[in-house]
Amino acid sequence: MMVTVYSGWVAGDDWRIKLDYIVANLSGNVARITTCASIQNQYASVSSGATVTTTVNGQTYTQTISPVSGAGIKGGATRTWDVPRGTSNHNVSVSARATMPGSSLGSYRSGASVSASVGITATDHHTFTYNGNGGTVNGGSTWSNTKWYGSHYYIPTLTMVRSGYEFLGWAESATATSATKHAGDEETRDQAITWYAVWKRSYIPPTIGTYAATRSNAAGTANDEGMYVSVSCQWSVDTTINSDNVVSKVTAAWRKRGESTWGSEVALTAGGTTSGTATGVIGTVTDSDTGAFQTGYAYDVRVTVSDSGGSTTQTTIITPTFYLLDFLKGGKGLAIGKAATSEGLDVGMAMSYEGVA
Repeated sequence: MMVTVYSGWVAGDDWRIKLDYIVANLSGNVARITTCASIQNQYASVSSGATVTTTVNGQTYTQTISPVSGAGIKGGATRTWDVPRGTSNHNVSVSARATMPGSSLGSYRSGASVSASVGITATDHHTFTYNGNGGTVNGGSTWSNTKWYGSHYYIPTLTMVRSGYEFLGWAESATATSATKHAGDEETRDQAITWYAVWKRSYIPPTIGTYAATRSNAAGTANDEGMYVSVSCQWSVDTTINSDNVVSKVTAAWRKRGESTWGSEVALTAGGTTSGTATGVIGTVTDSDTGAFQTGYAYDVRVTVSDSGGSTTQTTIITPTFYLLDFLKGGKGLAIGKAATSEGLDVGMAMSYEGVA
């Protein structure tokens, strides 16, 4: 849309400057301003021409508009100006100044001026989105930044994390197995693009098969009242990625149910290098002739298989021993339906009287 601005009248409404301008945002990063300066003469009859200087964003263009005689408007040449749009909305100055140096009238020679502030919108831009595709990119599932139209854009170096995988680069498909872009590569397209991380499996953790943990005596013989636990688990480590991969250790740890801290890891006999059945008896307490697994409590028992790349864990539960009637050592406690673990009477089963609970 054309905008028209005027200067003030010179010498009692004799003449003034008329400035027309149009702003158009061209495709990309340039705004085009078109200007046309004119002299509007109201009464005076002046034989000399007007020297008119138009200034747009610091650039100038000078022309002579003549003759300036009688009433009416004398238009000058139309001029176009290309202005960088930049990465934010901003204003540029458009102005015109006219003098009539040949005039005998001092007020004509001193001239007149007009100016306007013209809004320029930011350069076209597009969003590039980087999708972690199962991993994280700079700590999140996605990360994005802006490509400004016509600018040189290079794929950034980002922090890529996915456990057990190697980052290969970027592709425009979530199912791609090879990368088409890498950090430092230039991207020239001016359009929104989503890049998906391409990963290659670099580590497969160990697997745990059949896992059993039962109360036992110190020798590992199953015993419902045992205060030790006999542990057995089948395991294997992956050799498809690294043919030299072997087990580094198989361990077990335990904690009383409801507690948050695990006890120390106890080594089991692995029973192989790449696969096997790990076995062992856990629960030994220093300076004690009984094991750690008290019969009145339940325990979590965790087994861990480790290799050079990481580890895998699996947990099972050791239940308390059931007693119909049990006396606390020392004779100061009686428990019904459970092991005696405290002084006094402790009932661990539902009670009823004449069939009523």
